[in-house]
Amino acid sequence: MSDQGVQTRIVEEKDDGMRLDRWFLQYFPNLKFGHLQKLLRGGQIRVDGGRVKSGTRLATGQTVRIPPLDSLAANPVRKSVKTAAYKLTDEDRILLSSFVLYEDDDVLAVNKPSGLASQGGSRQKRHLDGILAADAREKGIDRPHLVHRLDLETSGVCLVAKNAAVARKLGDAFRGHKLQKYYWAVCLGVPEEAEGEIVAPIAKQNVRGGEAMEVDPEFGKSARTVYAVADRLGNNAAWVVFSPLTGRTHQIRVHAAYMSCPLIGDTKYASLEEEERFQEVMQEEETPLHLHARRLVVPKSVLGRRALDITAPLPDHMRRTCKKFGFSEDAAMEEALL
Repeated sequence: MSDQGVQTRIVEEKDDGMRLDRWFLQYFPNLKFGHLQKLLRGGQIRVDGGRVKSGTRLATGQTVRIPPLDSLAANPVRKSVKTAAYKLTDEDRILLSSFVLYEDDDVLAVNKPSGLASQGGSRQKRHLDGILAADAREKGIDRPHLVHRLDLETSGVCLVAKNAAVARKLGDAFRGHKLQKYYWAVCLGVPEEAEGEIVAPIAKQNVRGGEAMEVDPEFGKSARTVYAVADRLGNNAAWVVFSPLTGRTHQIRVHAAYMSCPLIGDTKYASLEEEERFQEVMQEEETPLHLHARRLVVPKSVLGRRALDITAPLPDHMRRTCKKFGFSEDAAMEEALL
């Protein structure tokens, strides 16, 4: 007899692209592989209501139906894994009171600061997902769902769904590239053309110390980014508005470096010579990444109500740089990319 009733889980952003069988191994490690296959053949495990196979790739926002399981198989974590809940700190509470850009019954938009991870990992104990989950736990409300994420060093608009239905809709919209995303960045050097489109496939690169991407015409996945130069400091630096038309990891950073205009502060994708030029141009030994998710537009068709148009103010380090270089924020008009 089964001890656990039917469960429904939302696929989180960090599990996007994961095989279904690996997803079960991660979250239901005590479920035997043979039993999993039997449940799949019988159609008892479903994704978004449809029958699936063990090799099905999951996508952010999808719902996974888990049929009744016995108490051992239903145990969601290995016994060796510590599951202490994230606890809010005073720093977290200050952040929570200051970074909300928009909120209604369905969504929450926050201005993620540079240096705060979107989700946890072996090296990231403090992260946006944990902070929002802990806050929801304290308030006695449902845990929100991250439907997309920003790099650790990238600041700006981050959208969160408050329920599973909205998570599915937003997940579909992100995958279908129905949302308009605009990033403000300061580049080393100036693009040859004042505006244009970068079309350069991107693939994961095996490097020591973490994840990196590279332009790879043969094995890379399609990646497209449109851009417009909003302002410039001679030939030394440029304020550029980027709008990614696809959603590859580190896409803007890789594409900026590809056109020989790496983002200031981006030591991952700049050459050693370019890193030295960062210091010359900035007159600083070290500088943070100058990439900010400035604006996110959610069309009316996505959530079935009015459109959302959310903007996030610049972080302090980018505001100081713009003042130093004489850049005008009014010059960065995203409409030029529409």
